[in-house]
Amino acid sequence: MMKKILLLGSALFALNFVASAQGKSVQVTTTKSQGHFTSEGNPNFKTTNTNTLLVKDTLHYYLNKFYFKTATVDYTNFPKYKSAASTVTNITHVGSRFDVPAGETVTVTGLEAFGQRVQPAVHLTIPINIYLCNLNAQGFPVLPPLDSVQTIVGGNAVTPIGGPLLHGPRTMTTDFAILFRNVSTSSGDYAYLLRTAGTTATNSSAPVSTKCSDFENGKDYSFVRFNGTFYSTKDFTLSPEFGIGTSYEFVVAPHVEYEVQASQIMPTWVKLLGDTTDDEFVCARLPMTFTNTSSGFFEHRMYNLNQFYRKWNLGSPFPPFFSSAFAADSSITWNFDFIYVQNVRDSRVFLPYVNNHTVTLYNDVASEPFCFDANNQFRARLKPMGAKGRVPQFAFTESFKVCLTWCNGDTVGIGELNNNYKYLKVYPNPAVSGKTLISGLKGENLIEVYNMLGQTILTEKANSESFEINLSKQPTGTYLLKIVNSDKQTKMLKIINQD
Repeated sequence: MMKKILLLGSALFALNFVASAQGKSVQVTTTKSQGHFTSEGNPNFKTTNTNTLLVKDTLHYYLNKFYFKTATVDYTNFPKYKSAASTVTNITHVGSRFDVPAGETVTVTGLEAFGQRVQPAVHLTIPINIYLCNLNAQGFPVLPPLDSVQTIVGGNAVTPIGGPLLHGPRTMTTDFAILFRNVSTSSGDYAYLLRTAGTTATNSSAPVSTKCSDFENGKDYSFVRFNGTFYSTKDFTLSPEFGIGTSYEFVVAPHVEYEVQASQIMPTWVKLLGDTTDDEFVCARLPMTFTNTSSGFFEHRMYNLNQFYRKWNLGSPFPPFFSSAFAADSSITWNFDFIYVQNVRDSRVFLPYVNNHTVTLYNDVASEPFCFDANNQFRARLKPMGAKGRVPQFAFTESFKVCLTWCNGDTVGIGELNNNYKYLKVYPNPAVSGKTLISGLKGENLIEVYNMLGQTILTEKANSESFEINLSKQPTGTYLLKIVNSDKQTKMLKIINQD
């Protein structure tokens, strides 16, 4: 038996397909996940037939950015911000921003920072306040804070400091900031706070490759409060500790709890393993769209180290030191038993880093009815953001079955939708000099051509019996032709463009 499938780019089609094998309606609908979570760090941990999980974590996003970019293992060698007693400095607060994924809720239970007493100092311990703050419309912290933690820094080593919020857990539904303040009243009491590196006039030795700051989407992610006003650390020049090119981010973190849900939308004819209803066969060459509907935490770089890796390893690869630190399966993947790319088995399908949450598969050949159920899985992986990534990963897995059959001897399309397509031909195919002709059209038709990345190459309306497609300016390769008639019925064909 021949079995092969081609992978298109994300969101090639978000369609309902009507009229398929055996006259059944094939429409996409929500399917509640029935898989389970496991933990790599605890072989006895397994949720039973549930797709939700409560995660408790410390979001050391900024610490991990410097650690994974530089492989700096010893905290003593991290860059540090020297915080003076609040009564003798123009900069009273420094801190960083944290996102809450859209539509999600995060419970903040405590606050943390990595600090060190600067020697010599007037006192053996230096009082520190860490604040939880809302953000204003401009994205800067708002004082007075929502809550705080009162702690101290002492001794000679860099240590985590912090604790639970004074007034108990706080539910956050929007982005927030965490601020660090040295509240000593003695001019000789200085405290170090770990930060990320930047290339500045006062830190010219820091290599550009260590600069992994988050000035994206018009949002600034770290702040200083200078003479009562908050500023971004980006190109901050009012204090000599900073300078042009500065993009320091401060190592502060919230203790958080949040619930994740792993789920997907599948075609109705795809069955979860264990489903006792009759198998539903659909025509080979029918596009199949799978959509991730899981919680936003899976695909957010601040909550999932797998997604963190996808973002920060993209433009500037992590040092080889971390070559085995991340699993091959990323945040959201599907594994199919029937995928081949250019005749080579490549079963995993990843959502791209920036995506609309869907993947569309186009089945190419299935010579007889067959159900694929050996390795079809929807997978969601969440590796919490604990310091240096030393937290076990949670993995959600859901298995399903796909049953395909060959319809009506159709070697180029989905199968006969109705007699409107009975005399449809595409010739020549492969195209000659990039040109091929569709004939046998009836009525008004929408003609669309896509490349194998899912990008639209052509969109035209045809009101005659024939229509010429010109791919002479397109690269050689395989293209997909989609024809939609006035009754919203769809025909899919492959076109080959060659020299």
